Amino acid sequence: MVEHDRQEIIGHILKKIIIRMDFQDIIRVSNNGLKEIQTVCFKNNLDASLTRTLSPFDFDFSDYLTEMNIPYEYIKDITSHVFFNRQENLTVEVNQFFIKVTQDVGNDYIRFSEMERIFLALVKVLQTNEEIRTRRFSLTKTNEVFYENPKKLVQDFRKEIVGLDFYGDMVDWMNPLSQMNQTLNFMVDDLHVNVAKLLDNGIIENKPLIRLLLQFEALCVDKPFVEPADLLTQMNEQIYNVFKASLSEEGLKKISVGERLGDYHEQISD
Repeated sequence: MVEHDRQEIIGHILKKIIIRMDFQDIIRVSNNGLKEIQTVCFKNNLDASLTRTLSPFDFDFSDYLTEMNIPYEYIKDITSHVFFNRQENLTVEVNQFFIKVTQDVGNDYIRFSEMERIFLALVKVLQTNEEIRTRRFSLTKTNEVFYENPKKLVQDFRKEIVGLDFYGDMVDWMNPLSQMNQTLNFMVDDLHVNVAKLLDNGIIENKPLIRLLLQFEALCVDKPFVEPADLLTQMNEQIYNVFKASLSEEGLKKISVGERLGDYHEQISD
């Protein structure tokens, strides 16, 4: 297997990164706490804000361990505070159930260290205002890549990972009805890992393409509060290891030299 430093991965296929912590006990963010949160966000150029109400979709998790049966009649009146900067592609959301930092990745600019710094600063603010008990703590990375031909896809990814090892030669992947959807849940060390895989097709700019969507999530549930910085490092490492394991030797070689995977790359304006 090709060995290389993570910092050399330029030709990544990341589309979204989410750091999220759900609280064991319902906490109410005080006015002072909210002002401190706002200060942290403004210092990091997240100077636009809005509020929204929660919905059941905010508690739709990909693992089978998390159960948060909160009545809709209750959550529909909960205010969630959102801070963002559209040009920065970063969003912070805080409410009495969870805190979440999201990055929509553009081009080759991965800002995980910045997300981590902001998230830890916000957790520190909450700790000074409330006793935090963690119900669920997760890191999610969503990857998306497009190919013109499934044969090119399996040059970069292992056949068994993308589901093309048994029936791949029999499937017409250009047929709109052709789709592979699979979710895996397993343990790595003391972390739960969820991998969601979707292989489907569509047309972009009049070109028929196959889309591979890979979502990796590492999480811990119902643990007493531990140092989030250490857990984030551990979860990030495990996701990276699982992502590497999904690539073929050829795919690993490509990303190690910064070569883009796939046949279509979205043009993102500055």
